[in-house]
Amino acid sequence: MFSRLAIALGIVPDLLPAALVTHGATAKPSPPRETVDYGQYLVEAASCRVCHNAQLTGGLHPLALPDEPVPPNLTRGGRLADWSSGDFMRALRTGMTREGRELDPAFMPWPAYSKMTDLEIRAIWKYLESLSRLPEGHA
Repeated sequence: MFSRLAIALGIVPDLLPAALVTHGATAKPSPPRETVDYGQYLVEAASCRVCHNAQLTGGLHPLALPDEPVPPNLTRGGRLADWSSGDFMRALRTGMTREGRELDPAFMPWPAYSKMTDLEIRAIWKYLESLSRLPEGHA
């Protein structure tokens, strides 16, 4: 309920803007590939920008709960700067960061993301690597 109100009031971005919906598409989609575009699509579909902010630079977001950990910067200007694609895949598969920090599934739904294919996770990584190196919380 609060989420719908926050979206309606413009506090958080639309999860799937109507402009992105293709109506009446009949062409057979091409198979997913490990590309920046497919990674961006998956980031949008997973609503990563709701918690990690519009530029994926982390920091507290409008829907943050009082005990919520601060979502990290996902650009190369944040914690992921020294990570490899293997580190990223391991974190999404096991909930354990390269630094040995456990991701809290109450705030970072890694168990759901752990079901993604290797190709999907590598595509997301490829997209994150393509982003400008931005400082934490950059709007």
